[in-house]
Amino acid sequence: MRYFFITRQIFAIATGLGFGAIAATAHGVDETALSKSDIAAYRAAFTSAQAGEWHQATQLAATAKQKLPGKVLSWLRYKTPRSGARFERIADFIASNPGWPGLRDLRRRAEEAMRDAMPHRDVLAWFQRHPALTAPGSTRYARALI
Repeated sequence: MRYFFITRQIFAIATGLGFGAIAATAHGVDETALSKSDIAAYRAAFTSAQAGEWHQATQLAATAKQKLPGKVLSWLRYKTPRSGARFERIADFIASNPGWPGLRDLRRRAEEAMRDAMPHRDVLAWFQRHPALTAPGSTRYARALI
């Protein structure tokens, strides 16, 4: 339920920023504003995300020219438990965005997304940079050490 609320907040922020950006562009203030087609794409993408249809949400976001709302959509997916996001994607997001909010949650989701077949050297490298936050993460780290 908490993530549904967050999704609604981000959707409201993203669409609100889009409308504000259009107004700003009309006055020549911002060249990175969302176009009408980007607003439509992100509305559909965030609606799909609210329904848990992450693949469709990602495809819709990919059609937009302005990428920041798509990055927010990825962040939201990576924060959501059992979203189907792959470990590598979450880890890359964390590495590329060290100042984003909710990194602790992202690290938890990364630990959940680790595959059983993940090479021990990759497990060790992750936990050397990011101490385990979950019991399964601690167990996976301990097994990789043996």
